[in-house]
Amino acid sequence: MNSIHFIETFDNAGGGIPRIAATLKKYFPEDEVFAVNDGWTNLYYAFIAMRRRRLVYGTVFLHNIYSFKGLFFSILFSLFLGLRLFVTTHGAANKSLVFISRKKVIYFKYFFWLVNLFVRKYHFLNLGEFNNSYIKNIAKNKKIIFSYPVLLDSQVPERDRPMLGRSDLRIVFYSRVEERKGIYILIESIKKLRENNFNIKLFVYGSIEDSKFLPLIDGVEYIQYNGLISQMDYMKLSVAYDIFCLPSFGEAHSLSLYENIFLGIPCIVSQETNAPTCSGVIVYGEAKDFIKLSLAIVELFDVARLTCASNDNLHYSRKYNDNIVSEIKQKLSI
Repeated sequence: MNSIHFIETFDNAGGGIPRIAATLKKYFPEDEVFAVNDGWTNLYYAFIAMRRRRLVYGTVFLHNIYSFKGLFFSILFSLFLGLRLFVTTHGAANKSLVFISRKKVIYFKYFFWLVNLFVRKYHFLNLGEFNNSYIKNIAKNKKIIFSYPVLLDSQVPERDRPMLGRSDLRIVFYSRVEERKGIYILIESIKKLRENNFNIKLFVYGSIEDSKFLPLIDGVEYIQYNGLISQMDYMKLSVAYDIFCLPSFGEAHSLSLYENIFLGIPCIVSQETNAPTCSGVIVYGEAKDFIKLSLAIVELFDVARLTCASNDNLHYSRKYNDNIVSEIKQKLSI
């Protein structure tokens, strides 16, 4: 049974939503994906195209619980087309994010209970996201858990193998540049390690969403900011880096992490990233613990460990997409 998806945008402006939209179109071509923020004209033509296809749909997905346009259309389609409504939180209901915003607390307490009347299932990307969710009690009898396939733009490029005797380590950060993603914890850790004669350089990619970042790295020769780039460009450049690091304070299902796993890059992440169980991914502990983060970085100065982690990540990714697509189709057919 095919699905209809209401998602924010196809525009590559950072974050995972445009990549999710592209992933749905690639792996579920019979599904219909509406980008509610890309203009009324685009919505109209997408709706006309859907009607012409004359396919049978069974499920409608809302991919942003804070999108009132998406909420309106998903409930409308659910009621008038007789579709099951699935609400995907994409980490937006993470407790640590809700509690820092009074508006979000009010939204969930005084409004979201009404939406709950229309919801068939709350879709979480992994069990960790569900357990950390502010709406866990609302969703506990309605939850469904599955992740998405990982879409890379082209064949995975061949990585440089680390050379024996190398004394430097090149770390890459590829995500939104903001405090919640742990960028300042990472910078602090690298600074302390360099003071102890560890030769480390940091390369940062992503949209800047925090005014503190650029002044902090001004004149720092071992940190290089390279802006927001496409996934294709990142893939080409990533072959030169040794480690991907994401010491995030909260992730539902980090596409950036999974993409780097698929590229065969050893990864270091915080426990709040809800990382998959994969020996090429080191989960060092709580995001704010820069000492444990530093120890994890030092561990990967060992060339044999670095090479093993790279191979393990490539092995993990080999049948991942096929298994995930099969799982989604099976769960949605029930």
